[in-house]
Amino acid sequence: MSASRRFRAAISGLGFGQAAYIPILRSFPEIELVGVAARRLEKAEEVARRHGIAMHASSTEALLAEGLDLICLALPPMASARAVEASLKAGSALLTVYCGPVMRHPAAPLQAANFSSAI
Repeated sequence: MSASRRFRAAISGLGFGQAAYIPILRSFPEIELVGVAARRLEKAEEVARRHGIAMHASSTEALLAEGLDLICLALPPMASARAVEASLKAGSALLTVYCGPVMRHPAAPLQAANFSSAI
């Protein structure tokens, strides 16, 4: 790998995700924050514009189609489960999925088991 290679990252979920992940990801020179997604496309567009992020979308799947190296998921529990599944199916061996501490839903043990078995 080239020393100048930057990892392409995106954030899905812009409540907590916006406040926490944008500054964290921007603190690493090896990471280029290329996209954000929110349920409401208008919110994703506004956040992207305000932070100088090239891409905005209304779904995790739309972000994944852009060939990311890293996706940070800051979504409600059931949406996280679907987004983790979509991320794992994205097909990139290098894709890193970070799912924030949202597994407080009654289905969380099942979600965690499915995630572990898919790896």
